[in-house]
Amino acid sequence: MHTVSTFSLSILCVLLLSSCALTSTAPNFNGLHNFDGSEAPVHINLTKAALHLGVVLPFIGDASLEGTVEEFTKAAKKVGADRVRIVQSDETTLWWIFPPFSFFFTPKLTNIAGDALTQAPKWCTVQ
Repeated sequence: MHTVSTFSLSILCVLLLSSCALTSTAPNFNGLHNFDGSEAPVHINLTKAALHLGVVLPFIGDASLEGTVEEFTKAAKKVGADRVRIVQSDETTLWWIFPPFSFFFTPKLTNIAGDALTQAPKWCTVQ
């Protein structure tokens, strides 16, 4: 009986913590410039957590790469960017965490890190 209540509590915690996006930004580059001479970008690191059905279908939230890129670009627009440069992305599917339950209700984490570019490059000119 004790294992059933522990399992139920674990599932409740997973459901409550699902479907969230954690975003952190780093705008201060101590006066350094971008590699092309323009002002330094705002670096954004976004992690999205969700619960998917059968490993692939979004159920509570959408932690697919497509859904996380959408959230990343929304965060970039909030800081005034008109372009982004994605540096790194990672998807973690936790199908193995609570078998067989997690085969059907699968926790998933996706992380994207990149730069929100707010200025046109100084080395490129369009004529």
